[in-house]
Amino acid sequence: MENMVIEDNIINGCGTYGIEAAKEVKGSVTIKENKITNIKLDKIQNNASKNLKFSAK
Repeated sequence: MENMVIEDNIINGCGTYGIEAAKEVKGSVTIKENKITNIKLDKIQNNASKNLKFSAK
C-alpha cells in the first residue's frame, strides 16, 4: 500500500478515538492539519502496531 494522507478534516464528537487504524492495516499514513475534538480517549490510535507507519504533523 502506498502512503495514505488524512489532511484538513474536522472531527468532532467522535467515539473513543478521532482516527483509528484496524489491526489488519499495512503500509503508511500521514496525518496532518486535522482538528479532532470531544473525544473519549485519544486523537489517534494505531492498532496495526508495527504493520503501519504513522506520521503525524
